[in-house]
Amino acid sequence: METKINNPTIQTKIKQKISSPAALKYQETAEGWGTTALYEGYRLIFSAGAKPEGLWHKLAARFNKPQPQETKGLITNVDVYDLFSKDAKRAWTKALKRAAKHKRPLGVEDIFLSLLDEPNVKKIFVRMKTNTKTAETFLSNYLRLSRQTSDDAVKLLPFEAFALAVDIHSPSVGCVMLLGALLKCTPKNNILQAIFSNINLNLEKLKILSVWTLNLNYEFPNNSPAGQLLYCCRQATALEESFGYFFEFPAIEQAVNLSHDYYIDMRHKKALQYLVKASLTAKSLDISIINEKFVQLASGK
Repeated sequence: METKINNPTIQTKIKQKISSPAALKYQETAEGWGTTALYEGYRLIFSAGAKPEGLWHKLAARFNKPQPQETKGLITNVDVYDLFSKDAKRAWTKALKRAAKHKRPLGVEDIFLSLLDEPNVKKIFVRMKTNTKTAETFLSNYLRLSRQTSDDAVKLLPFEAFALAVDIHSPSVGCVMLLGALLKCTPKNNILQAIFSNINLNLEKLKILSVWTLNLNYEFPNNSPAGQLLYCCRQATALEESFGYFFEFPAIEQAVNLSHDYYIDMRHKKALQYLVKASLTAKSLDISIINEKFVQLASGK
């Protein structure tokens, strides 16, 4: 049974706060994007922005790839692209144009470079003490000398971004979800993984940062490391709004790590004490950015 691509049921499921991660089963196809994913009775397809931009149609014609065809059956097709946020669609289209400009297949590097321009991704990198311009310059220079193809990873990105959106209760598949898909799918020997490692960013941290910076209605298990971190992140936001501070994520991690000598149900409270004391120390020096150094001083360890 075929319904409209813009399927309200999947969108409603995301908005209804599904509590478990999306379990995807991938299938290869000779049509369209080349990969589909089965999810709870739905076949997830990806149009890659064909309808709004027409760019994928041109690229597909160039490589003689047929477009997705509607098939009759009991499984409903849902286009993941229709669940993309406006920013995610813009970033994906920019990545396609970048690849077309250089006359090459779309790569994970193209997608990463386009994401660096997006506000929500910039917020993540700023919290991680990383300048997106520096990352962009480094990767652009590297690609002039070498390029590692990751076609298989690219095929999975839209669906893994969807799975992450469902997992953390995001109302749409946004740029941060695409970044998470890159973290998960990019091969270990790709330069992107070296960049992620250098800034100490992994998928679990990205989930915490996503819930925090996007203000999502999601909770990690009580007293779990992620739950303690998210509690401190949210309290840090309150301090920022009241006093004009800016807490770097590694500083919050440091506060939680330094509280491990206390009972597990009190660690987040002790970590918050360290953050408050660290902010007061910084304020006395007329500094608004709270980093690990101030937290270490606050702990007295």
